Amino acid sequence: MNVPPHHRGKVARLPDNLRHIVNTMLRDGATYDSIIGKVREQGIALLRCNLTRWRKGGYQDWLGQQIWLEQMGDRLQVVLEMVRNKESGILGQVALEAATLKLFDLLKSLDTASHHHDKPHDLHTFIRATNAICRVTESTRRARRIKINNIGEQNANRPTHHEN
Repeated sequence: MNVPPHHRGKVARLPDNLRHIVNTMLRDGATYDSIIGKVREQGIALLRCNLTRWRKGGYQDWLGQQIWLEQMGDRLQVVLEMVRNKESGILGQVALEAATLKLFDLLKSLDTASHHHDKPHDLHTFIRATNAICRVTESTRRARRIKINNIGEQNANRPTHHEN
């Protein structure tokens, strides 16, 4: 079962496949009664209050995961397109930028998730993420300097054409 430890209700304890059905039906706007009926077909009784609690907690986490998966899929498509177009020279830059975005997501989540963590853990994670952003930023600057130097060398080595 893939459930965060702070979700312990009846829906959270369902097998993954049933919890997925519940989440999908909630996303699609199904009524609680139809969800309860669908789960009952599998021999499990749910109450409306179980679904109400789940909709406010675990379901919101699931929606966030779905958005994250969609974003990662979009990013993967961009990288695959670059590979198909043989633009591999900028893959390193794209990877650094993606890592930076992910680190900023982490920093953003520290404040919103602080009720789930103790403050020393948040401070330690914040410091590590900030240091990682600094390293990624320096790597990005270094990569840009190398690229600029390479372009300058290519231009310097290019034969000039003089018209008579």
